[in-house]
Amino acid sequence: MLCSVNGKNGNGSNPFVILYHGSLVRRNGFDLAMESLEKVKKTISSVRLRVCGKRTDFFEQVMESARQRGLDRNVDYLGVRNLKEIVEAIEDCDLGIIPNHRNIFTEINTPTRIFEYLALAKPVIAPKAKGIQDYFGDNDLIFFELGECRRSRPQNRVRLFSSGGSGGHGETWPGSLPLTHVESRATHLVEFYQRAF
Repeated sequence: MLCSVNGKNGNGSNPFVILYHGSLVRRNGFDLAMESLEKVKKTISSVRLRVCGKRTDFFEQVMESARQRGLDRNVDYLGVRNLKEIVEAIEDCDLGIIPNHRNIFTEINTPTRIFEYLALAKPVIAPKAKGIQDYFGDNDLIFFELGECRRSRPQNRVRLFSSGGSGGHGETWPGSLPLTHVESRATHLVEFYQRAF
């Protein structure tokens, strides 16, 4: 079953929103997020990439390339956001993306952004890196090859943790949505994303 691209988070709104938030520097892979947008746009023409972060020279270079490819029309630059506004942006997205490039730091880092998305029951695409795999198994997140714009391997099912607590793999943390609800929503998104790549 494919996810409904006309329904954000099951509420019938449009468009499908991917969120990138954080420092707009090369190591964090904003250029890879743009490559992903280009691929997804072939399937979902109304897809939006929302971007939160301080403008940098790297951001400007990537956006110039996006303009040349006609992708800028699918990008919403929200600028710097405070914590409350980041929460609102996450709540309003369908999917979080953490498209890091490969380097010594990103190989061992566990980005806090993963937990921010999962705390709000949002699926997240993250790099397959040791620092992340120390905490998450192959079916806990949607993985891509670190530094590349492609999935690491086919995944049949994704388990998501949706809010604080000390749960282990495959558990629902205290105060979270029922795991079956989160899994169902995430499974539809995973199936769509796997078809797009």
